[in-house]
Amino acid sequence: MRSTLAALALTAVLVGASPARAIGFTADAGGGVWLLEATQFDFHVRIDQKLFVDWLHIGVRPGLALTLNEPNPRLAIPLDALVRLKMFFVYLDFFGGIYWIPSHLDSVRSHLGGGVGVKIWRLEIGFEVSYLNPSAVLMGRVGFNIWDSSSEKKAESEK
Repeated sequence: MRSTLAALALTAVLVGASPARAIGFTADAGGGVWLLEATQFDFHVRIDQKLFVDWLHIGVRPGLALTLNEPNPRLAIPLDALVRLKMFFVYLDFFGGIYWIPSHLDSVRSHLGGGVGVKIWRLEIGFEVSYLNPSAVLMGRVGFNIWDSSSEKKAESEK
């Protein structure tokens, strides 16, 4: 738990440390199955920043998730740190953090996974596989880039 909080704090410092680097905000929604539990839907707001090269991004991915268990669905709050590698229009995500499920006996669970997808203009479509204790989660994901400071910088330089 402490190492996760330390990683999230380090990510927040790195994201906020350099205003010269491009920062992006993306909203995405996903749907899939938590294999031993039930169908799961989630919504995230991803905040990421380019690092030293254009193809490497780090960030955080807080959100809300809904697991449709029988007889009572559960609401969860996922909080993940994220590393993204972008190659042309294809991206690879690696993420890890915690899921807080207040209505469950084991309310804090570890979460670790990866994903692959394509980004065309501001639209992202992808697939991710992760482990959320006690089993794997398979999700499809659709996202929309709300704001990217690198797009503004390109537009200003072209004027």
